[in-house]
Amino acid sequence: MLVWICDNMAKILSFALALLTFTSMCNAVTIPPSVVRQPDVTDYQAGLHAERHHQYGTAMTLLKTAAKAGNSEAAYEIGQLYYEGCGVPRDYYKAMQWYRKAAAAGNAKAAITTTL
Repeated sequence: MLVWICDNMAKILSFALALLTFTSMCNAVTIPPSVVRQPDVTDYQAGLHAERHHQYGTAMTLLKTAAKAGNSEAAYEIGQLYYEGCGVPRDYYKAMQWYRKAAAAGNAKAAITTTL
């Protein structure tokens, strides 16, 4: 029994060493940020996900990042958060500002909202 444990322990330690070596080699590779994520799409989707789960602070941060990158849908959603008072004090003036930014970026819903 003791021999079996020693034989298997050697295999486990050998595997762990190989895994650590492989992991350190993978960490040495750098991937350009432009390949890793596209803020206007990924942040927008993550912001919507956070908004659906009532994590409004996180949603606002992610949506603002996406809006600054040019995502008109994100700007519209920020306007919605201000209009509804979700995670921020209800502020119709700020909502309209964000709707206008979204409309200027080509968002049809925001364009209609700003004309009403």
